[in-house]
Amino acid sequence: MYFISGIIFIAISIVMFFFVDLFSRAFPHNVMLFDEEVMQGYYHTGSLWFPIITGIIGLFLIVLHFILQDYF
Repeated sequence: MYFISGIIFIAISIVMFFFVDLFSRAFPHNVMLFDEEVMQGYYHTGSLWFPIITGIIGLFLIVLHFILQDYF
């Protein structure tokens, strides 16, 4: 059960990375740096934390599957 859930979470993480990359290329936004305005994607806005956290949860569930396999 945990193994399948972990695989699903990792798949969702990969899909989220794909959409962050897609939206970063399709809809860049203007960012005001010190004295100039530049176009920037979503990579430096914190939106990458969601797929990273999802991937970590997926790996944790897979490891939990193998740890609990010895006890049950």
